[in-house]
Order: sequence, then C-alpha cells, then structure tokens
Amino acid sequence: MSIPASIAISKIRMPELEEPVTRGRVVVDRGEEDAKHAPVNALHAFAKGAVLGLVLAGQILCNTLTILSLVATINGLLTWIGRGFGIHQLTLQLVLRYVFYPITFFLGAYIPNPSFSFSPSLV
Repeated sequence: MSIPASIAISKIRMPELEEPVTRGRVVVDRGEEDAKHAPVNALHAFAKGAVLGLVLAGQILCNTLTILSLVATINGLLTWIGRGFGIHQLTLQLVLRYVFYPITFFLGAYIPNPSFSFSPSLV
C-alpha cells in the first residue's frame, strides 16, 4: 500500500546500474499556463473547482453506467446463446464462477459447492 516502500523494495531488488536520468535535477511539467482562464479571485477559483468536481462526478457516473450496461448486454447474449444449447441460466456470473473456482480452492476458502466463488463480488 505504501508507494515509497514499494519503490525502495524495487530499488533493492533491481538496482540502477547507470546514472539515473533525474539525478540532480527534476523538471515538473505543469502544463501551459493560460492567463485568460486563470481565476481572478477566491470565489472564482472555488467555482471553477466545483465545476471540475461535477464534471469528474459525471464522468464516473457515465463510466459506471457503461460498465453495468456492458455486463447486462453480455448476460443477455449468454442467456440467449445458452437457451439454444439448453442451458437456461447461462450468465457471466456462472462463467466466472467456474473460471475462478480453482483460485478460490487454492486460496483455501470454504467452498460448499462450485457455484460459490469470487465472481459475484467481481460482477
């Protein structure tokens, strides 16, 4: 979980043999500064931040809805295909249960039947 600790461990496991690119100087690209769109006071800066927050929340909502609709589409297609082969309950969850069953077994989790797996929490 700790990013600095993971960097330290990675440097111990795979040390740099050449001179690092950033030794002695680090250039941070802060993007283009646009004086035309810069906030003129604190209230304007807060308003721009609030609008940015709403835009980000909208993007997260759209991504969530897209993923849920793709899962529903895949479930619908699998159910339609499964009915043609006589498997009326064929869904993405059922497929993932059987795919992740060995992982659940090797993790040592109690498995009452093969339908129990990590797939419901993934989907």
